[in-house]
Amino acid sequence: MISRECFFESFEAAFLVLWVSSKNKTVKTTAGTFKCIEVKDQDGYTNFYAKGVGLVKTYNNGKVLTELVGLNKR
Repeated sequence: MISRECFFESFEAAFLVLWVSSKNKTVKTTAGTFKCIEVKDQDGYTNFYAKGVGLVKTYNNGKVLTELVGLNKR
């Protein structure tokens, strides 16, 4: 489990707890299909990260919030 402390303008501390819920998820996006790790938090967000790419998709309470739509090759 990972805890990250965040500070806001009022300088009150808030804690975001994240955990890796899977190390082997296949995620389909407009940009393609990726092997990902799944990271969840206490607020219902689920993020999928692909090695060498980064964040490819985010869900909150079952709704897609972000999705990778393309990649530029270097």
